[in-house]
Amino acid sequence: MSSVHRHPLVSVIIPCYNQAKFLSDAINSLILQSYDNWECIIVNDGSTDDTYSISQSLVKSDPRVKVVHQNNKGLSEARNSGMRVAGGDFFQFLDADDMLENDKLRMQIEFFHYNPEVDIVFGDARYFTTETPLLRDFGPYAVDNTKAWIPDSWNAEGTLLEKFISRNLFPVNCPLIRRSVFSKVGEWNKNLDALEDWEFWVRCVSKGVNIELLDKPKTFALIRMHSSSMTCDIDLMSNAA
Repeated sequence: MSSVHRHPLVSVIIPCYNQAKFLSDAINSLILQSYDNWECIIVNDGSTDDTYSISQSLVKSDPRVKVVHQNNKGLSEARNSGMRVAGGDFFQFLDADDMLENDKLRMQIEFFHYNPEVDIVFGDARYFTTETPLLRDFGPYAVDNTKAWIPDSWNAEGTLLEKFISRNLFPVNCPLIRRSVFSKVGEWNKNLDALEDWEFWVRCVSKGVNIELLDKPKTFALIRMHSSSMTCDIDLMSNAA
């Protein structure tokens, strides 16, 4: 098995709008990955804080990091902009205030290698705060704080389409996605200000995209809970992830 097949390039796309203070944490979580064949594309979506200067310094510190500067076009178009310049066969989306555990990319790439029929593989998530970065909370959507809600939602009764229509089954940072998925279902919906990931997963399922859960240690998406996070806006994200 050639190294090209074992180590395909993963394009990590980070849309950033006024989240400069968290951006270095997100990049550090990539640098600490056990899988090192990645590129990171930061999309500065018209930020008015220090995103420009911090992203430029991150580019200088690691040649795998690139940045696209654009006028503010919204979250979906920022992700689309990143995809258009990405060179990878796989896409990892990472919000600028979140992080990834260090085996996520390696374990999910290995899963794809042994399961070539799968289009999207996703893992579980844990939640933390800026004040408690080592917190691994089950998050605001858990029924209680003793059980992960994502595997439970995935394994619930009903067809996959029924489950996705009833709720968003995982945050956008959880999956690793084959590039070919976007050729089949289209880009992120630029007309949506929120829940754009939920709408995208529903489109994927309706088009027959093969999605699987890989629930393994050290592969969590780490979601920051803070006042400006969509995760904490329960009204906006009702029934969402």
